[in-house]
This record gives sequence, structure tokens and C-alpha cells, in this order.
Amino acid sequence: MSNKRGQALLFAFLLLMLLGILTAAVASLWQSEIKIRDEDKLATFAFYLAQAGVERAKIEVIYNVALSGSYGWYNDLDIAGDNYIFRYNFSAAIISPTERALVGTGEVLDLSGNILAHKEISVIVDGIADTVVPFDGIDDVPADNQMAQWTWQVI
Repeated sequence: MSNKRGQALLFAFLLLMLLGILTAAVASLWQSEIKIRDEDKLATFAFYLAQAGVERAKIEVIYNVALSGSYGWYNDLDIAGDNYIFRYNFSAAIISPTERALVGTGEVLDLSGNILAHKEISVIVDGIADTVVPFDGIDDVPADNQMAQWTWQVI
């Protein structure tokens, strides 16, 4: 009888050890999954910030059709009180009188300033037609008043 109790105790101990190993493995997988989801969420934020950079560039080009170069970081979309810094910037290059290359960049940083996610979007805008009359009176609106055609691509 004592021998059977010892075998049952050994079996229970091995079963508990196996259960412990499986629990540790599942916990490790969950941690990896949570980390991947966090990185994906931050990359999505960076993508939307890059889109904000492109939108800001389009507005700036409408108000200043001669706009060209890179412009500093904007953090007007940052959320106060969270653990991240959200920022974006843009650059514009003149390809032709009615065509611009715009690049929007979005970044998510931790509070120490380390980059956690970075995305860029490149846009070619053709048929630039602003709706604001420039200060010098010379406008770039085409005669047929067509809307600008544009496409974008994630870099």
C-alpha cells in the first residue's frame, strides 16, 4: 500500500511539474504576443502621424506654392499625460510648376526621447491648384480649375 502511495505522489509531482512548464510556456507566448501588439499599435500611430504630416504639407503648399525643403517637428497632436511623445514633420520639393513631392514623417517616442515607431509617406501631387489668392496676386490655378490628382505610398 505504501508503494502505491509513493507512486501516486510521484505521479502527482510529475503532473504538477508538467503543468508548471506548460504554464510558463503559455505565459512566455502571451508576453511575446503583447509586445508584438504594442509595437503594431505604435506603428499604426506613426503611420497616422505621417499622414498628418502629408496633410499639413498639402495645406502649407496651398498657402505657399513656392514651398520647398524640410520643416521641423510638430507635436500639436501629442496627448498630455500619456507615456509617449507623438510628433510629425513634412518636406516638400518642387518637381514642376504644378507638381510637388511631399513626404510626411510620423514618430512615436517614449518619454526619454527614444524612437519606438517611425513611418514615412511619400506623395506626388500633380495639378496644384490653390484656393487662396497669393499676396503677390499671381495665382497657379489652372484655367480649367481641375482638382489636383494625387497618390501616396508608404516608405
